[in-house]
Amino acid sequence: MSTLGFNVIVDVDRSTELEACLKSITQGPLLDEIIVTIAAPHFDKEIEKIAKKFTDKIYYFKWNKNFSSARNFCLDKLSTDYVFWLDSDDIISPENFKLLQDLKPHLDEADVYLLTYNYSWNSPGIPCLIQPRERIFRRIDSLRWSYAIHEVVICLSYMHRVKERRDIAIDHHRNDSNVPPLRNIEILREQRKLNPEDPHYHFYLGRDLLESGHNTEEGIQILEDFFRKNYGYENDRINACLKLAEYYKKDYTTSLKYAFQGISRSTKHAEFYILLGSVYAEMGNYDRAIQYYEEALTKDLNAGFCQTLLSYRFNPAISLSFLYHQYKHDPQHALHYNEIALQTDPTNQALLEKKKQLIKESSGTICKISAFSPVIPVDIIIPTYNNLEYLRACLNSIEQNTDYPRSEER
Repeated sequence: MSTLGFNVIVDVDRSTELEACLKSITQGPLLDEIIVTIAAPHFDKEIEKIAKKFTDKIYYFKWNKNFSSARNFCLDKLSTDYVFWLDSDDIISPENFKLLQDLKPHLDEADVYLLTYNYSWNSPGIPCLIQPRERIFRRIDSLRWSYAIHEVVICLSYMHRVKERRDIAIDHHRNDSNVPPLRNIEILREQRKLNPEDPHYHFYLGRDLLESGHNTEEGIQILEDFFRKNYGYENDRINACLKLAEYYKKDYTTSLKYAFQGISRSTKHAEFYILLGSVYAEMGNYDRAIQYYEEALTKDLNAGFCQTLLSYRFNPAISLSFLYHQYKHDPQHALHYNEIALQTDPTNQALLEKKKQLIKESSGTICKISAFSPVIPVDIIIPTYNNLEYLRACLNSIEQNTDYPRSEER
């Protein structure tokens, strides 16, 4: 059986979260080696004291504003066949730890394992943002950390066998008070000066400026420039389309342009269809809004980068229930979508009260309705979203400020 080691890098003043992390990965037999690296401007005796409860392999890496350097330093201290890594503010639950134990005898079946990362939370136990991450990988020269920040292990399909285990999740519990507010942006600015043609730093500087609210206008300008250059990883290009479409939501033409560009690259993301539904609803085109919300309901959590959990079934169902009730005056369809939303949140009091109201308005009769088929006859056929020719026609119509192509034009 292949051996499995553990890597974690930790900054100063992180002793409490490090202890929680290390406790979570030593719940039972799993790891053959544990390496803790203090990556900080100075050594931290409290971190060392905590780490010594779990391992005697503790190292110091003088922080140089490069996460990959620190992670590769930590990686080089390992002697095992595979490495499993976490950040110091990550933990693994007992249920997921058991799944890792079951996986260990089969590690040789792949070179890289992608696990689910529950990155942020609506409330305790209910994640709101998830993404796949390369959590376990074979310790070979072709699998090492790249980029100073927002670092990744680059997996090449022609060279590495990659398996996704969405059933195994790592939980992230960030303590933002320990992170300097502009640390990431400062590193990104420095790296972009050093690597002006690198799309990785181009995209992430724009994204982080936008998401942090530190300089939204600059962030948008950088993302638009990144979009125009049409380079970088495909997931980053899709993510840029989504960020821009959301930012320009009140500018219907621009928002639609970026949303259609996004789904021309990938049809997996419910977020694009929800955004289209929202824009068309604000424009008063409720039939079109319903079509896009219904399409959002067909999407699954397998898009390959950050996904907001509520965008998958709950949010589109809520929106459909509202549109059918408020604008289509159809309580039976509204009740149907209310029921779909309740499948995600069965104790939601507002939904339960709305259900009672809709049952009364429906006279207690519930129709058997397919959630994923068109239910309103309209003169615009719901688009075939992987039909690139049609999507290009939609994009052209946006740029020319004309109506979208109808069925006889396709």
